[in-house]
Order: sequence, then structure tokens, then C-alpha cells
Amino acid sequence: MATTLDRGHADRASTPSVWVRERTIRRNAGAKPTIRYLGFKCATDGGRQLGFSVDEDAAPATTLLITISGALFTGPERISFQDAALICCTKLREDVEAGVIHTSSEEIRLTNIDVAQYREQTRGRHRS
Repeated sequence: MATTLDRGHADRASTPSVWVRERTIRRNAGAKPTIRYLGFKCATDGGRQLGFSVDEDAAPATTLLITISGALFTGPERISFQDAALICCTKLREDVEAGVIHTSSEEIRLTNIDVAQYREQTRGRHRS
């Protein structure tokens, strides 16, 4: 099933729910895969499906989709829409560093455990 993600070409004022920008994150050492945030689609349950391109030197780029349930955006432990891309990118970067290989046909879901691990890693970094 092909999925098209908005690449930021739409007028922001007319379609704020699909306006996106690209971000690239590179590892510092060794083979340097590039993880690029491609955009998102809104899901029917209030969640999001975020697209990423993972490009390693020896292999062609792979487009991966991570689904975030609407439940993760609600309640006392909710994540913000702004943090969703960074949390997913962090998950992908850790998977690549651990040697986990995702395929474009695989369904990847962000879980409460992924969010808790991200929060534990970033705890203390945002102190004023």
C-alpha cells in the first residue's frame, strides 16, 4: 500500500494539519545513516502516522512509517504533537544503532514504553 505524505508544499494557512518541514539527523561515528523526517498524516483515531527516510551508505534509502495512537496524545502522560517526530526519530536512531532492521512493509508503532524511555533519557536536559 503506497502512502503519500505532505512534503510541506501546501499553503500553511489553508492546511495547517498537514504542513510539515524536513529535519535530518546524522550519527557522529562510524557509518553514518541519515534519518530524515518526511512528514505526517492524521489518523482517524486522532493519532498520527509519521514518515521517515533511513539512508545508509551501503543500502538504498528506506521509507518507514511509524504509527502513533491517538491515546498517546491524551491524558496526564500525553506527548505533544511537536515532540512526536523527535521521539520517533530517537526510536529509529536507537534501533539502527542496535542493528535492528526495519522494512518498508513493516508496521512500526510508538508505544508507552518508547515514550517512557525517551523521557528517561531526556530527564534533566530541559531544566531552566
